[in-house]
Amino acid sequence: MTNPYFFFYGTLQKENLPGFDKVCNGITKGVLVSIDGRYPGLINGSGVVCGTIYRALSGTPIDTFDRYEGYNPHNLEQSLYRRELRDVCLVNKEDYIRCWVYLFNQDSTEYTLIKSGNWLIHQHLGQQG
Repeated sequence: MTNPYFFFYGTLQKENLPGFDKVCNGITKGVLVSIDGRYPGLINGSGVVCGTIYRALSGTPIDTFDRYEGYNPHNLEQSLYRRELRDVCLVNKEDYIRCWVYLFNQDSTEYTLIKSGNWLIHQHLGQQG
């Protein structure tokens, strides 16, 4: 994997992630759904999703995050998420960084839309946002 940038929009963005440096906040196209109130899933859509851009340090085992996100590149059909490269806009700047993003890979019709596009705000408002 040559691209070291990741965009996290859910529970990982609150963490001090070993092997990663926080770059800045960012936004990307899509919408968020709440998966049973425990974590979000980004799906394709016309909205905006807020998150944090991280840079993986040399030697960081990316497969650890693949497992955490339920992504198996050898079994995409059964993967909870899939990882793909996307342009992420840096907040307060007119610049983009190409980042790895985990997209929800299951049927999302039964899950609640997070209207704000921001998991942290959603959690702060008691899952109302």
